[in-house]
Amino acid sequence: MLGLLDRIRVALDILVLYLVLKFTKRPLRFFGMLGLPLRGLGLIGCVILTIARLFYGVPLADRPALMLAVLLVVLGIQTIALGLIGELVIFASGRRIKEYAIERIVGGRSERRD
Repeated sequence: MLGLLDRIRVALDILVLYLVLKFTKRPLRFFGMLGLPLRGLGLIGCVILTIARLFYGVPLADRPALMLAVLLVVLGIQTIALGLIGELVIFASGRRIKEYAIERIVGGRSERRD
């Protein structure tokens, strides 16, 4: 029987394998999937804080929410930029990467094991 830590390791290995196989050729999709929500949350926070400051007179100097909102915007932009850099690397070295596909299986077993 596998222990709890072994099951966690297996689950993390499966997750890493899925991410590597799915996003190796398109890193911007992965980093954009992370960066856009971060940036969106930061922009929403900035808009809410701006409305609170302009229309309700709430001071922002002593509020850590402003720092968090700006941090989320910057982190989202950096994550998206990292994806763009990954896309450039893949594009530049894409000519050397060979893609292999299985044409047919010869002598394979036709029955499934469940």
